[in-house]
Parts: sequence; structure tokens; C-alpha cells
Amino acid sequence: MIMKLEPEIGQEYDCQDSGIDFDIDEADIVAVGEQFYCSGCGKHHTATPDFPTNTFVRLAAGGELEFRRTPKDASEKAVWLAEVAAARTMTQNA
Repeated sequence: MIMKLEPEIGQEYDCQDSGIDFDIDEADIVAVGEQFYCSGCGKHHTATPDFPTNTFVRLAAGGELEFRRTPKDASEKAVWLAEVAAARTMTQNA
């Protein structure tokens, strides 16, 4: 059986206080200036251009992950989320 990797988007970061690596799921990804709760240290962190450290995007089933910086604002984040949603629709209709 061949496993298809679906279109996706998410983020990963290293908690500045605990030093542990965490993931942020698609529904919760953040743009620069937005705060997010860290389950590692129990605090809120604020996203910067370099933190979370990686935003990963896969736009084709089975495609390579593309690593991007943190979205610069909510508008850019919305565009990226729309890209992934459109890629999912194309995959489902294929």
C-alpha cells in the first residue's frame, strides 16, 4: 500500500524557557506579533520573524515539505492557509 502525504501546514518551535521542541497544528499557526500558549512552560510566547523557527507547508499529496519563515501578518497567514485548502480540494478531486 502506498501512503499519500496530504497537503498540510504547521509550525514547530523550541520553547525559549524549557528548551523543548513543540509543534503548532494548522488551526493554531501564528503570524508575527501573535501570541500562543506553550504547553511546555505554561506561558504565552509572541511570534517573531524567526520564532516559531519553522513554518512547513506541503502543497501536493506526496510532495516535499517547504520550510518558510513565520508569516509576516494575519493576511499572509490567511493566504498560506488558503493555499493548503485549495491543494486539499485538488487532491480530493483527483
